[in-house]
Amino acid sequence: MQATDNHKVQLTGSILGVESCHIATDSDEVRVGSSLDTDLVVLDPLVPPLAFTVRRQKRHGEGARPCECRWIIEAHSQARVFVNEHLTTRESLVFGDTIASGCHRFVFAPADPLPRNRKSNTTVNDLCAALLKNLPLPPGFLKTCPWHQHAQRLRRAVTGAGILAVILLLLFLITPPAPKFETIQNPMEVTVLADRIKVPAPDAVRSLKDVQRQTFNAPATPETAMSSKPAPVVADANAEVKTVDALPAPPPPAPQLAKASAAIAALAPAELKGIEREPGMVNRDPIRLAATAPARRLTLREAAGMAAAELRPVTIQSAVPAALKASAVSATTGNGIQIPDSRVLDRNKAQRLEALAVFKPSPVRFETASGFQVPVARMRESLVPMEAVKPGDYQIDGKVTEGEIAKSWKSGRFRVHAPGHPPPEANPATYCYIGRAEAGGKPCLYISFICSDPDTDKIITKVTRNVPYNSRANIVGDDSLEIYLDTNNDRRDYNQMIVNSRGAYWAAYLPSTEDYQNKIIRPWDTQATIKTSIDKAAGQWVCEILIPFERVGGVPAKGTRWTVNFCRNFRGQFEDWQLQTWFEVYDKSRNFHRPDKFGMFEW
Repeated sequence: MQATDNHKVQLTGSILGVESCHIATDSDEVRVGSSLDTDLVVLDPLVPPLAFTVRRQKRHGEGARPCECRWIIEAHSQARVFVNEHLTTRESLVFGDTIASGCHRFVFAPADPLPRNRKSNTTVNDLCAALLKNLPLPPGFLKTCPWHQHAQRLRRAVTGAGILAVILLLLFLITPPAPKFETIQNPMEVTVLADRIKVPAPDAVRSLKDVQRQTFNAPATPETAMSSKPAPVVADANAEVKTVDALPAPPPPAPQLAKASAAIAALAPAELKGIEREPGMVNRDPIRLAATAPARRLTLREAAGMAAAELRPVTIQSAVPAALKASAVSATTGNGIQIPDSRVLDRNKAQRLEALAVFKPSPVRFETASGFQVPVARMRESLVPMEAVKPGDYQIDGKVTEGEIAKSWKSGRFRVHAPGHPPPEANPATYCYIGRAEAGGKPCLYISFICSDPDTDKIITKVTRNVPYNSRANIVGDDSLEIYLDTNNDRRDYNQMIVNSRGAYWAAYLPSTEDYQNKIIRPWDTQATIKTSIDKAAGQWVCEILIPFERVGGVPAKGTRWTVNFCRNFRGQFEDWQLQTWFEVYDKSRNFHRPDKFGMFEW
């Protein structure tokens, strides 16, 4: 039904015709129940803490169709709610409908145009007095009321806390303070025991004169026991004595330079052809080069002469190839985009800038939305290359080329689905690229992913065919990618698509996050073209997706904002470290469905 001009509605609750509660508001959601946390509190023991929710749904018009607004009632799982005397769990409302829950009956109607919202509740005494005028009220009605029980529990808790505080204060005042100093132990008596010092007697020896001398006779030694070698007899006293030169002393050991020279010469290849070689020339005394020469101690003269000895030069000519010939090497290379080698980039700075531009994210700015800081991708800075795209520039073949990346928006490296501002970068790396393309004469949304993988043989692909919208068949347990698109930017309803490495996908339209949790989803005919490929040589798998703009609300005009997010499930969704996102939506769970935290595209 069409909304009123002031967009205000009212709910009036009553018991047996006596008004008990009332609310008039312009909010998009009204929660009714016996809990104090609800928007409209109902004093009824038969009404659960959250009985039902009345929610406004907006639908933006397309083309000549005007915008629509309708109201939907959703009953809680523990409540029995009747709309116009019929039990229901979810139903559309029109003005004038009656809603019954417990002993209360509510009337849904438009509210008068007022400057602000209003809410009122009849007190328990006034409600009981009004009811007792017509028929008696059971005495246990109010005692079993959740509000009354909550008030009693709160009163008992406050009273108990006050009594406990008084007892602790009395104990603190009565207990004497601990002494600041401990009692010191009595001093100990220590007795030192030592050896007695022997004092010499008065008649002790004072000098050598007082020493009594005695003589001891040694035993005699016989002459036969004494032996001596006879002196050599000189034949001729006039014989001439000739001096004979002794062998010269060997020189000191050879220096180690000769060994190093031989080691350097041995490094040259011996079996290469076309190499001009000249052996090293070393002028040294052979005895100095001998490794087994005996070592001796030097005299003072030799030691002084070693410092001034002249070292003869050593001539060494290294082997140099006479001619060099280059030969071509052929090998099979991967078709994917790989992270460039740092050694090659250091030598070629132009190639370094070009390679880094492939992985550098497009610029974003941050704004506050729904109480969170979210990134806004400035797509208008990429509109010039996007608008210059011609038919055929994007080839949906499962391979992302540098030309396709140059004309696309770049997400940069994904981050782990974990707490942090920002969370740590994900490993293995994932990159996403967004662009505009044409297929069959229709403008399309181009989305591609490059997913690094340390072992492509372990990629999980259990789902081999497309999955219906009402049964995901555990496709999130595969190595898969998730796309979230909220093209009307209301951060409530959105489209979701999950694609695995084989190209099998699941797609659906979710009116809200609560509908997703309650498994209330609708089909989404994407008419998408999907191509995937696994490149073992590059260690990655690639996914390219082409969705016509007419399946997502039409071609966005300049300034239009989309709420989006892109995610990856590495080896399924079993551990937190396996989940990756473009922008963090972590909320202490493995759930990506947080449209209030999604990033934005500004076309």
